[in-house]
Amino acid sequence: MVLGTGKEGLTRKVASIAIKQCGASGVTNIAEVLDQVAADDIHVSEDEARRLLTNIEGLQFLDDRWFWNSLATESRNRLRNICRKMLSVASPIPLLKIREGLRREYTFRTSSWPDRWPLRVPPLDILRHFLRVHPEFSCDDIDAVRTKAALDYKAELGEVDRVMVEVLRSAPSGVLDRPSIREACLARGVNINSIEMALTYSAVIEHLDVNVWGLRGIDVHVSAIEALRVANAMRPRERRIYGYEWTSDGRIRIAARLPGQVASPVLGIPGAVRRYLADKRFAAVAADGSQRGTIGVSEDGSAYGFGRFLEQAGADEGDFLILEFDLASNQVHLQLAGPDVVNDFRD
Repeated sequence: MVLGTGKEGLTRKVASIAIKQCGASGVTNIAEVLDQVAADDIHVSEDEARRLLTNIEGLQFLDDRWFWNSLATESRNRLRNICRKMLSVASPIPLLKIREGLRREYTFRTSSWPDRWPLRVPPLDILRHFLRVHPEFSCDDIDAVRTKAALDYKAELGEVDRVMVEVLRSAPSGVLDRPSIREACLARGVNINSIEMALTYSAVIEHLDVNVWGLRGIDVHVSAIEALRVANAMRPRERRIYGYEWTSDGRIRIAARLPGQVASPVLGIPGAVRRYLADKRFAAVAADGSQRGTIGVSEDGSAYGFGRFLEQAGADEGDFLILEFDLASNQVHLQLAGPDVVNDFRD
């Protein structure tokens, strides 16, 4: 590659950013590279960036904008790794379901490490092209994705995902509700926070209906989903959430009664305010201002992660937990209270 005077540093900078972004998401595009270059106060045109990138060894374009690093260490390609995880559990899997699984896991990693490179799920056309040119995968004319060599899920998955797979495979219908999954995973030594994180973000898990989960890529008869949905609707529910309110400064305040399993409760966010909190994570703060870990809220509004605070606060069954979510600071303030507080909340 022949460069004009002063272009060597620019080439190194663009190449460095492009390779790092490929490492983060598995694939990236020229617009993403230009955004980061501009953030570093370096100005380069799209045409110039394309010329530089097409001459960098290993960068393989999937169309005129998206590319991947074909020379990177295979195990460092996140897109490849997550696809292998899903395909170790079921094969083939439709391309659309592969993309949905990637979105779940990328969402978790982006929210958990916001200071790192943002992860981008590629559009279907780019994902299809990547899976066709990557030596480990195939994607046929009906968008069925496979690996060219058989995979062992026990080698591809982490401990929590392995347990989830075994629990769901043990169900005759192939589907289970949250309480059943939680009980079976707890019995196998998985903590409640990891269970809730997996139900919300794991690529190998598919949320099939309200309170119905299965394994991604495993065909489940619609009658099994309907039967579980009806059973869930008929099951009596213990009242845990006693009410909520908006404070004068715009915070969401919720009162919940702690169940018998105080160490690891999961609390449902009221439907009226669920959309403000779902699929987010909040820094937990005690009344004295000390940090108490992180509280997560799943996509269906289940809040979890209270164990550290409740253990240190000496919580017991029947106590009331007050949660005050500050959306501006992404924090939730926690405190224990007596039963008299419920009269201040909307039912």
